[in-house]
Amino acid sequence: MTPTNTYKRYLWLINLLLERGALTKEQIDDAWAQSILNDSHEPDIPRRTFMRMKETIGGDMFHVDIECRRSTNQYYIANLQEVLKDSRLQWQLNAFYATQFVQDSEDIKDKILIETAPIGNQHLQSVVKALREQKRINITYQNYWMREPRQFDIEPYCLRFFRGRWYMLAKSCIYNELRLYALDRILQLQMLDAPYKIPKDFSAEEYFSHYFGIMAKPLEGMPDKPQIIRLWANSFRASYLRSLPLHRSQKEVETTTDGAIFEYFLVPTIDFIQELRTYATEVRIIQPSALAELMRYDAKTVVSMYD
Repeated sequence: MTPTNTYKRYLWLINLLLERGALTKEQIDDAWAQSILNDSHEPDIPRRTFMRMKETIGGDMFHVDIECRRSTNQYYIANLQEVLKDSRLQWQLNAFYATQFVQDSEDIKDKILIETAPIGNQHLQSVVKALREQKRINITYQNYWMREPRQFDIEPYCLRFFRGRWYMLAKSCIYNELRLYALDRILQLQMLDAPYKIPKDFSAEEYFSHYFGIMAKPLEGMPDKPQIIRLWANSFRASYLRSLPLHRSQKEVETTTDGAIFEYFLVPTIDFIQELRTYATEVRIIQPSALAELMRYDAKTVVSMYD
């Protein structure tokens, strides 16, 4: 079995236990016998192979602890809540599931519509290599505001995927500060033989924890610290927000006759504002007043465009 197939088998087992909960070895074997990954048509997973899978899955690759409940001889994910909060693992599982779904649906492929592949993949491996080895990279870059491409050195700190695009947070060697770069706007990239060190106290998760999306700067005139934001959402939008929260800090603080009030703790960046704009009359900012006034001004501006 190739390393790729072995990796897929690990994801298959994790996904199976997430979907169906605790299962006996016999039930896992039955599922494996029917899996599209089982191209050798194995009737079961040999016990030694299964125990190796269980050990590897619990290691540094996935950090998913699979244990056996002796009273029922069922295997289950012991650290389920941690696994559900692991966004990187969830992304891997979603990608795996989507791939298997498409392969399993070849006979009706003309009836399945799929989004465009993520943008910026052509530079992804090079950036990952630079991150792993902590080597500077030289890029030729041109975003949508630059008239001409520019060439400069940067030190990658982390990667972030958002709305179909890959972004890189990196320290600019010119300005000596962290800046965000879209991988699809990189025209050329070269890894340099110049090592650098990412500070030990840097956490990519913490850096973006108080932001929605990828922009890490507040709107002009807005505080650069996270603040409490409250908004009302009508019944239709409230249902969506309950199933897919806007931000990890989201809390539903009140249910109203026509919707619900949600609370967030974040920095009001342009990404967040643009997201709220897409909801039009389905949401209304309650707090802070400065943000409510901005949304009111935007609404009046839009109306004036059609006068």
